[in-house]
Amino acid sequence: MSRNAAAHLVRLYRAYSWAVRSPQLYATLWRTFWPVLRPVERKIVVLLLMTNDVDAVGRPIEIKDLPVELETKGEPPRWGDITPAVEAEFGSIIAMHNRRLVSPDDVLNRWEKLDTARRLGGLLRSQGFVDRVFDATLGLRPELVSEAVAGVYMEAGLCADEARSVGLALAAQLDDLLVERELALWDDISGS
Repeated sequence: MSRNAAAHLVRLYRAYSWAVRSPQLYATLWRTFWPVLRPVERKIVVLLLMTNDVDAVGRPIEIKDLPVELETKGEPPRWGDITPAVEAEFGSIIAMHNRRLVSPDDVLNRWEKLDTARRLGGLLRSQGFVDRVFDATLGLRPELVSEAVAGVYMEAGLCADEARSVGLALAAQLDDLLVERELALWDDISGS
């Protein structure tokens, strides 16, 4: 992980800890933290909570043994805007995680059971569209898959609105599948 990504991650963790530090202030503090994060930042916080300390969810997290340049003792949390380079790096981490949970075939098998997919035929499985829609750089991230699917269907002749609708439907299937698999992973990690 680059220094910039690590520094942003530390800022996110500190801001998370700040937002959950007081049960009495939780609702107010949380509303100033969580909604302003980009989806990739939210996902990276959730992944780190899942993988590092299941018992820490909802409680402040202490980060130990940080390099001096990342220390911010006594300062209020500042998470700031995410740079495009850090967002791409976080996206790559999320992509690796998502690809460990689901494959393009998992998503397509689920997708093809829907009425919309049956009506439109097997377009995604044909003409190399699977490779374009589920390109490694997209990493099975629902928000990016939605755009790619819409593009594929517009190329195939669907009107823009219908193509976007199809993209959103497939992205919803992907999101549902990821949530199911993450919950199962969470249960495995926590011993539930």
